[in-house]
Amino acid sequence: MFRSCLLLSLVAITAAPAFATTPVKSPVDTSLSRTELQACMTRQEQLDRRRNTYGSQVKQVNAAGEAISQEGTTLSAEQSKVDTKSATAVEAFKQRIAAYDKRAAAYNAKAKELQDSGAEIQTLEKGYAADCSSKTFSAADRDAILAERATRSPATTRKP
Repeated sequence: MFRSCLLLSLVAITAAPAFATTPVKSPVDTSLSRTELQACMTRQEQLDRRRNTYGSQVKQVNAAGEAISQEGTTLSAEQSKVDTKSATAVEAFKQRIAAYDKRAAAYNAKAKELQDSGAEIQTLEKGYAADCSSKTFSAADRDAILAERATRSPATTRKP
């Protein structure tokens, strides 16, 4: 019994200095100044506009992709029905295929452009998250900024 108490006392004595000498880190200031908040609010609005535009473009490109896919399916089904003995029928089908290929290439280019735009938006969102979204701010500053913006843009204010 004495040994276990002694051992416990020794552990407590040797462990105490380790806890006492550990420096306490001061909290990092994560609050935004009014100017920083204003910049973050502007970035957020810009991101929202880009996301909305991107969403609309995605719908358009998806619809175009569906149309291209349906057309490709239709052309594949019609290929076996082309009269291969008729040079004019074969040539007409080749022209349809060439026109389809051009539309498909234009669709692929637009889809790639949209993919790049989506990646750019993600990069901007990560930057916004690092710079703005994890920080605190004064509600009074936010309200003042919103009030200033309302007075500057009369188109957004409602008339009774």
